[in-house]
Amino acid sequence: MTIAPFVHLRNHTAYSVAEGALTSDKIRDLCRKYGMPAAGITDTNNIFGGAEFSTHLEEVGVQPILGTQLDVDFNLPTTSFPKNRYSQLIFLVKNDVGYHNLIKLISYAHLRKKDEELPHINVDMLEGKTDGLIVLSGGVKGVIGKCLLANNYALAEEKCLLLQKLFGDRFYIELQRHGLPDEKNTEKDFLKLAYDHNIPLVATNECFFATRHMMYCFVLQMEDLLMKKTEERKQKSIILKHQKKWSNFSLIFQKLLKIQ
Repeated sequence: MTIAPFVHLRNHTAYSVAEGALTSDKIRDLCRKYGMPAAGITDTNNIFGGAEFSTHLEEVGVQPILGTQLDVDFNLPTTSFPKNRYSQLIFLVKNDVGYHNLIKLISYAHLRKKDEELPHINVDMLEGKTDGLIVLSGGVKGVIGKCLLANNYALAEEKCLLLQKLFGDRFYIELQRHGLPDEKNTEKDFLKLAYDHNIPLVATNECFFATRHMMYCFVLQMEDLLMKKTEERKQKSIILKHQKKWSNFSLIFQKLLKIQ
């Protein structure tokens, strides 16, 4: 069998809720079909599918690479980044130490947050939890990409050096080509940062579906679900209005009976 020159490190399974629809057995079948010797799993803020993923890939001699896409608060200035202060960071497990560190970080993301906040970690939580982990910059949705899109190269370089300090040669600048304008507009700056600071590069694409047809079906199902939920809310709102109306009538009627 011909070995593929490229393997997918960033696969999102159905455990990336409302994002992906890939299953680990489907990833296994695609790896076998295209001769990929390895594949990664990077579900959003969890590693729930890790055991299942490893079992299925090992069945056909494919190397499973466990990982997670975590949302990280890099304490960016809210004046420049008002919409979303969290940035993607991709963690891949290198060894047993890295696996246990990743489990701790995922636990922090869910347990050390306020009730109204989405799962995330603060960048300070990475201190002492970096051993055994390989980290990818997160493309245009990572902190470096967000700074570049905001035309703040100096801040992008500062965050880049911070990640290099934390992870050393296990930190990779990530290039992606999904056909998005933001990716094209930032690629030169990503390359400049990598070359200027001797940081290795990695090419990735995020996979959420096995085929285009699967993606279209998923989108249609989600749209249908959202429409049903919206209609249910409308019906509930109408029922509540009528209940309030008849409740008022009932109070008035009771008052009239007391008068008589």
